[in-house]
Amino acid sequence: MSQLSLSDGPPDFRFEAVLTVFSRLPGTLIVSFINALLIVLMVGQGSLSANSLAWLICVGIVSVGRGIAAARFRVAADPRSDISFWVRVSVLGAILSGMLWGVGPIFPMTQATSSQWIWAFVIGGSCAGAASLHAAHLPTALGFTIPALLPFALSLLLQGTMQSMAAAAMTFAFLGVTSFTAISFSRDFQRTQLLGATLAARAHELNAANERLKREIGDHKSTSEALYQAQKMEALGSLTGGFAHDFNNILTVIISNLEAILLKSPLHGTRALTTSAIMAAESGADLISRLLAFARKQTLQAQSGDLIRIVEEFRALLLHAVSGDIRIEFDLCPSPAMANIDAAQFQAMLLNLVVNARDALPHGGLIRVTVAVTVLDGDMPGGMDVAPGRFASISVRDDGDGMSPQTIERAFEPFFTTKGEGRGSGLGLAQVYGFARQSGGFARIDSVLGQGTNVTLFIPIVEGEAVVAPAQAVERPAPAARAPLSILLVDDSQAVLSALREGLAEESWTIVSARDALSALDAVGGGGRFDIVITDMDMPGGMGGHALATQLRDDHGLPVLLMSGVPLAADGGAGGFAFIAKPFRKQALVDMVHSVVQRAGR
Repeated sequence: MSQLSLSDGPPDFRFEAVLTVFSRLPGTLIVSFINALLIVLMVGQGSLSANSLAWLICVGIVSVGRGIAAARFRVAADPRSDISFWVRVSVLGAILSGMLWGVGPIFPMTQATSSQWIWAFVIGGSCAGAASLHAAHLPTALGFTIPALLPFALSLLLQGTMQSMAAAAMTFAFLGVTSFTAISFSRDFQRTQLLGATLAARAHELNAANERLKREIGDHKSTSEALYQAQKMEALGSLTGGFAHDFNNILTVIISNLEAILLKSPLHGTRALTTSAIMAAESGADLISRLLAFARKQTLQAQSGDLIRIVEEFRALLLHAVSGDIRIEFDLCPSPAMANIDAAQFQAMLLNLVVNARDALPHGGLIRVTVAVTVLDGDMPGGMDVAPGRFASISVRDDGDGMSPQTIERAFEPFFTTKGEGRGSGLGLAQVYGFARQSGGFARIDSVLGQGTNVTLFIPIVEGEAVVAPAQAVERPAPAARAPLSILLVDDSQAVLSALREGLAEESWTIVSARDALSALDAVGGGGRFDIVITDMDMPGGMGGHALATQLRDDHGLPVLLMSGVPLAADGGAGGFAFIAKPFRKQALVDMVHSVVQRAGR
């Protein structure tokens, strides 16, 4: 497949969107067919009826057809030239697949209530997956979700019972939320593509100017490229941080609602599927935390420490990370290299680099870990707010195949990987980059094809002795009897409010909700009596969660629990208030509420 160069002009957004769909399609189709087989066996109690078998065969035929289309797209010489055809193929495949899932609960299965609940769960999960995986191309995402949900909702509506009509209304609401989410994700994708196109166009203009001035300014081109790369990484970091905050809100809603289903459903199969879905959502939260590391919004417990000693203590684990014909050598400077750093995160980043180097040596070779102290003055990367001075340089070098200049340029970008499908998330080097920047330094890759790769972290040196933070006792809520509480819940997201309100109401608590700080102040000032206020930190308008908490504490003496979709350090600290990061389990929130109320003596 031909690569797009700067001279080709702005990228075709449709091509980038369809490329995203087809690249993710094989794995999606496999999971879809396995789900189809499992649900047929589950509802049919281990046997296949004629109708069930016919439906399953249709699912298989459509899946194979879409898989063939994806394979042909990947081997096409120039798919950009016929992008309208591939758009039609993508949308048609999604519609056929969605229609099959939509008629599934009507055609081959019984009308038993348990069967309908299983179908609702599986179709809902499939639609949520399609909305997230294919949202880059909105017609494909909607082409699956609408045909998949609409027939099921209509069949429930036609049953005429109160329970079926309520389930139909919930299905229609889920269809609206899923469609809105897909539209939002599609807009975010287009904004990202537009940002990349703008940056590429600016880089193209800058390179053209360099060509005209290269006799007068010999090194201007390399400086400009470094500035462009730094600006791109900063822009991607800002975009990633905002995305992570919104996605953590979505995961909060998903986990809360899944916990409610787990609590209320008497069906063993549904409970097992719900537990699996909760684990998947929590895996998504872990993925978001890794994205936040790239965006420099992770929480670091930095303290002064000797990097030489930290590496020495980690040497045994690094040696166990490789095997076979791969050797690791250490070259550590004799003098201490003091830095303000989160030792645990630093060791995780070092292990990440060693594992990457190991994967670059499939036939064996040498990995060299070097820690040295160096002075950087004129060798600072352009566009970064890093002052010249003394740095600890921590490098991991392998003698593998190396990287091309194009790969080096994108190596720190999130989700970019040269490994095969399923062998890497593309977040390893992105985490390393974010950790180095958040620690006050930067990271650099030096590589030549056929000569290996060297990844180096530069961390500012500080003066002082290593310190060890004292162990802190974990505060646990007292086991005394807990009285019902009156809670004011504040969040600008209605979905988050609804999910948390339903979960907390199960504790026999009185819950009052508000969409912004002013509404919360009106609720308190209007005579409402509350034991605690739970508020999101990141709310639009003139007053955020921290300012609201301060006013409620100062004017009314109310205890406040802050929550946010980004880590505490990225919000500038909680200012003495208790804090819980989204997403969280309901029990974690309940325990935190009791702890805050108990400390306040209420």
